[in-house]
Order: sequence, then C-alpha cells, then structure tokens
Amino acid sequence: MTEIYLVDIGASGGIHPRWENTFQQVKAVLFEPDPREYDRLKEAVGDNYIVLNAALSEAPEKVDFYLCKDQKASSLYPPDLAILRRYYADMEKFEIVKKIKVVADTLDNQLKEAKLFDIDFIKVDVQGHELPILRGGIDTLQRVIGIEVEVEFLPVYQGQPVFSEVDCFLRDSGFELFDIKRTFRNRRDKKNYGNRKGQLLWGDALYFKSPESVLSISNISAEKVMRAISIYMVYGYPDVADTMYHMAKERSLIRAETGGKIEALLAQYEVEKMNVLPQFRGARKLSRIFTKLAQTFTHTRRTDKQQDEYLGNS
Repeated sequence: MTEIYLVDIGASGGIHPRWENTFQQVKAVLFEPDPREYDRLKEAVGDNYIVLNAALSEAPEKVDFYLCKDQKASSLYPPDLAILRRYYADMEKFEIVKKIKVVADTLDNQLKEAKLFDIDFIKVDVQGHELPILRGGIDTLQRVIGIEVEVEFLPVYQGQPVFSEVDCFLRDSGFELFDIKRTFRNRRDKKNYGNRKGQLLWGDALYFKSPESVLSISNISAEKVMRAISIYMVYGYPDVADTMYHMAKERSLIRAETGGKIEALLAQYEVEKMNVLPQFRGARKLSRIFTKLAQTFTHTRRTDKQQDEYLGNS
C-alpha cells in the first residue's frame, strides 16, 4: 500500500475526516503556530502524524502573531474590526489577548528539514496568511496534486491578500480551480428578513492539477499516480480519477494487480449501478414543489451565517 503525504497548515482541530475514506494510508505533517492548540494536537494525534509548532511565511523572518480570544481567529494579521463589526454582534472572539513574536520559516525549508520531498496534498487555513505561505513552498508545489485553501473575498484581516491574488498565484503554479465551499454572512442588528443569503465573505477553495499536468511531473511513478487517483476520489471526482487511470494505464504506469481494484472502486460511482429513484411522469414538477417548500420553511427564520454543504462532492 502506497502512502499519501498530506500537509495541514493551521491544523487546529486536526485533519478532516474525509481522509479516512481513502484506500491508502495517510501520513500528515501538521503545522500549528498557536502554542495553545499545538499542545492539544501533540497529545491527540497518532504515530502517522508529525506536529510542528512553527509559523510559515514567504521567507524566514520574525513576525507578529496575534493571539485572539477565540483561538481559531488568531492570525499573523490583526483582525479588521471595522469590517467584522458589520457582520458580528459578538466581537469578543476577535479580541487580541496577546501579541507575540515568532520566527517564521518557509514551507520548503521545513519540509526539507523533515526530509519530506514528495508531498501530495496541502491544506492551508491560517486566517489570511495563505498566499505568503504558498509562495514559500514553490519547490514543494511542483509535485503536489491538490490544494485546499481558505480564501477571503473581503479583507477581514488588515493587510491580507484576497481570493483573486491567491487564485492567480495557484493558476500560474499549474493548478485549476475545482470548487469553492462558500460562506455568507448577513449584516448584524437588522430586521428579520429571514434566512436569505448574505454577502460572500470567505470560502474553502479546492484546486487540483489536471491528470495531464500530473503525468508531466518529472520522474512520475506508479505510486504517485495511485496517490493522485486516491486524492481525486477523496473529494468525490470519479470522472477525473477515471481519466487519470486510463491515461496512466496507456503509459504502463498502472500495475495489473491494482488496475482491477481501481476499476471496482470507480464502478461504485456509476449511476446505473447505484440505488436511485426511477424516473416517472411529473418527477420534475414534484421536485420543484419540495424545493419550494424547503425554501419557504428556511426563509422564515433568520440565521446570520449561511454556508455551502460540501467542498467538492464529499
């Protein structure tokens, strides 16, 4: 069994359960600069995980780290309270309880020190500092299959890069945008206009290298191809995994003993083999009625935050 190498930067809460669904073993490097969460992670994770109490940036440097009352709001940028106050009635979570100096390093340097040279997937969620971290991982990104990165459409932290800048960098680095799990927030202290979608503030963006790009990676191996197929499947993209499989098979990069397992896995996603409701006259009309009913019940109650359910298809 080959192993997927995952890097989780801003690892508060641990890695997402979706990685339990892969048919390959996951080894992860978790970066968490907040000493409060680092101590908890160190105690909680298993032998397959390396936890590093390190801040990352574009270059080795001393940086300010703002510890907020809510640990998950902490960042290398101070919160922009003027913007956040538009959407949050409870601003206490963004209160800076302490500003500390930390020595930041680049992702490339940290992984070289750990002797990890072939990372498959990176998740970055660091409250606005994602782009400098990615810029400090140019060498690492050359062999990465996919990236999940938190992006902001409004600068809720002072001086932070926003989505358009992150997107341009990743596209220039050979990645393609597949999906965004969006988060919206309504203006605070207004009348109850129901659960109507507020302003798009941030989201989790999912990027992959295409199968064609993956196969152009220098010294591509059968193991790397298998890891790419598994990562596409983790996020629910059997069509991309299928393309990867057949292109790699044509190049003799799929071993005979694993080809059958991949085909069996892909077959589970074929619609005609799934348990689906039969088509009947009036099905579309019935679907519209149920959708309208759901919207009616939802729109009568106010929630300040709305969010897409999935990133990718899982």
